[in-house]
Amino acid sequence: MQNTELRRTQVRLRAARDRYRELYDLAPLGWLRLDRGGAIRDPNVAACALLDLSRAELVGRTLSTFVTPADRAGFAQHLRTVFATGVRQTCEVRLLSRDGVEAFVRLETRAQPARRGAAECQVVLADVTQQRKLELALEVSRAESRAVVQSAMDAILTLDEDQRVVVFNAAAEQMFRCRAIEVLGGGLEPFLHLSLDDLIGAAGRVPRATQRRLGVQAKRADGTEFPGEASISVVDVAGRRLVTVIVRDLTERVRAETEVRKRQDDLARSQLALTRLARRLMTAQETERTRIASDLHDDLGQRLAAIHVDLDRLGQQIAATPVAAEMHDLRARLAAVSDDLTGLARELHPAVLEHLGLTVALRDLCRDFERRDRVATEFRADDVPEALPKEVALCLYRVVQEALRNVAKHTVGARATVALRQTRRGIGLCIRDSGQGFRIAATGRAGLGLGLVSMEERLRSVEGRFSVRSRPGRGTHVHAWAPLRISG
Repeated sequence: MQNTELRRTQVRLRAARDRYRELYDLAPLGWLRLDRGGAIRDPNVAACALLDLSRAELVGRTLSTFVTPADRAGFAQHLRTVFATGVRQTCEVRLLSRDGVEAFVRLETRAQPARRGAAECQVVLADVTQQRKLELALEVSRAESRAVVQSAMDAILTLDEDQRVVVFNAAAEQMFRCRAIEVLGGGLEPFLHLSLDDLIGAAGRVPRATQRRLGVQAKRADGTEFPGEASISVVDVAGRRLVTVIVRDLTERVRAETEVRKRQDDLARSQLALTRLARRLMTAQETERTRIASDLHDDLGQRLAAIHVDLDRLGQQIAATPVAAEMHDLRARLAAVSDDLTGLARELHPAVLEHLGLTVALRDLCRDFERRDRVATEFRADDVPEALPKEVALCLYRVVQEALRNVAKHTVGARATVALRQTRRGIGLCIRDSGQGFRIAATGRAGLGLGLVSMEERLRSVEGRFSVRSRPGRGTHVHAWAPLRISG
């Protein structure tokens, strides 16, 4: 009976030992025993895989032979402490496999009761290589982030949830004129008139990372204030909200913008003064042209007419003499001079413009130009009001006059078209010719002829617009626009 019970107990014991061995070998962590000399005993499958050797190859070898030379002294001290104290100890070493692959391994060692008079310890090996690589990568990333923060040109301040400054870079030290050690752990109020709630509110109070810029009035440690621009980002890290403020000193920008605005205002005033001066000069010029045209018509014209009458009477008296033919030729030449004088007076002061309007005046101008300069000229007018401001009508008339003069001067055998039409808020004008054209890009405004420049100035004086399009061999297009109303 006792033998039967003993055999059953032995069977159960062997079964328990087999289950333990199975669990021991299938454990995800490495397990082995070491004697006092550090020789390996009974390694499991995970330990063999970690050292890349079979159980037979491992048993009897000292574990220190797999430890990197730099870690052997620490490992030896670890074993001595375990055997001396009997207390469980942990340490981390780097182990080299058969192929020289290095692995970070955390060792948890505890002393075992002596077997056959020999002390042993049990070692659990956990491969933490990936964890260490991640930690190393994280540390490198942190170092790089710190380097970027410290080398940034803008001031960078980070606050935690307790409104304490935890980051204050070198640019912030320079901008606010204080050292980081004096600021860390303190608040933001000495530098920016904003609280943490203000910053989070400015960033939109969103849980994910976000960024927003706003103008701020910042203060240096010496109390001087300066304009700045703050870029605010809010991010949650491990359940903690961090607010980063990147501050840019806008002192120079504001000063430059103020100077630019001042110069722009000065330039605008100068341009306005020049426009008014040009308008007065053109008015004076037109007044002088009117006076000269009046003198030509009323004085010289009348005198020429009187001479023509005298020549007619004298021609009747010498009709039968040999000089009658010469007298007839003289009267014809005088009539031509009188016609030229009348045409010159009309160019100086187109009276038809005042009495019949711009459309009729331009039609007559185009007809006279075609007859005098032998250039086929077409005139079109579309829905042009009869009553136009005097300055606008005279400006557009002079533009057409100057453009046709350029056509006659610079083209041979060309055709010209003058189109006038009413737009939504003004009068549009286009003069096209089929002449030789020119390259505007090569000359620029400074290279334009005096006639084109005078056209542009005339249109500027009535608050209009002017442009020229031309290409060699493609003719020239002159575009002008003038408003129906002119401000004072």
